[in-house]
Order: sequence, then C-alpha cells, then structure tokens
Amino acid sequence: MKRTNKNTKGRTSRTGQVVIEVTKDDYRREIRSGVSEEHALQPGPHVFRRGGFKARHPDLDVGKTPVKVRVNIYLDRDIVDYFKDRAKSPHAAKYQTQINNALRSLVDRKTTRQLEFAPLIESDDFITAVAERVAQKRTSRSTPKKRRHTAKTMPAARNS
Repeated sequence: MKRTNKNTKGRTSRTGQVVIEVTKDDYRREIRSGVSEEHALQPGPHVFRRGGFKARHPDLDVGKTPVKVRVNIYLDRDIVDYFKDRAKSPHAAKYQTQINNALRSLVDRKTTRQLEFAPLIESDDFITAVAERVAQKRTSRSTPKKRRHTAKTMPAARNS
C-alpha cells in the first residue's frame, strides 16, 4: 500500500485528506494474512479524511477511557528481576504489564476493603463496642505491673 497524493508529493494534503493506493498484491497479502474480504481494502485509490474525530464522535468521553502514562521510577533490582523472570515464561505478559497488574490488584483490594468497612463505621453498635474495648485496654495499662528482674535490670553482685 502506497500513501500518495499528487498535489503534496505523498504527504497529507491541506484539506486533511490522505490517499492510499492499494495494489492487487497488497489486497491478496491482506486476504492471505487472515483479513476477511469484507474488511480488506479493494485495489485502487482510497481517500481518507484526517482529523475531526471528536466532531464525528461527540458522545465519546475520553476522560473515562483508561490511558497508560509513561513514568520513570526507580525500583529495587530484585523486584524488576522477579517480573522479568516471570515474563520469560511462555505466553506470559511483558514484565511492565505484570507490574501494572500487581499494582492494579493492590489498588482494587484497598478499594474493596474500604467498602467492606464502610457499614461498620456507620454502625452505632460497632462504635460502642470499640469504645468499650479501648476503655478496657486503657484500664489494663494504667494498673502498674510488677517488674520482673532480669540479669540486665538486677544490680551487680558485689564481691566482698
């Protein structure tokens, strides 16, 4: 497939159109690679319009779509080696994906845990039970305990 445009010498024109010339060989190669005839571009020139995606798809909310962001972080060598070793096994995800999945499960678990405890915080019975338990702990700590003498706390014996 060749991207051509006579007016712009093969680049996108000012009108935002891109012309792609599909040869018979290109078409056959696509069909052999598994693309259905319905989805393969027929031989000949095809004109595509660049830009204007948002105008054609006004209902799309890109703020809600998950986006990967490039970050540079320092990780311990053993952590990176662990995920790289796992990535070497057949049919395993790349090590960056595995790190992302591990972090995702941690975040999801924290969110789930917060949801599990939310009803407890709203329960007067639970709050009363916690208050009573705290009071018991304070009382047990405030009573002095006899100190046990150990070798470190006992005074050294004097030889007379």
